[in-house]
Amino acid sequence: MPDGSLPIQYQNVLEPIATLTYVAANTERISLGTTVLDMLFHNPVILAKQLATLNLF
Repeated sequence: MPDGSLPIQYQNVLEPIATLTYVAANTERISLGTTVLDMLFHNPVILAKQLATLNLF
């Protein structure tokens, strides 16, 4: 939007790594993944730690 605010449909979007980790910890029968991960918006060390945590589940 011109004033810098987010449109209503983007105001309640969950962070994908945390969401995948939660869902992976609570399911046994499906595989989960994300098709796009914009690494430029993440600190590489934090992103690596988050993905390593997701890999444990």
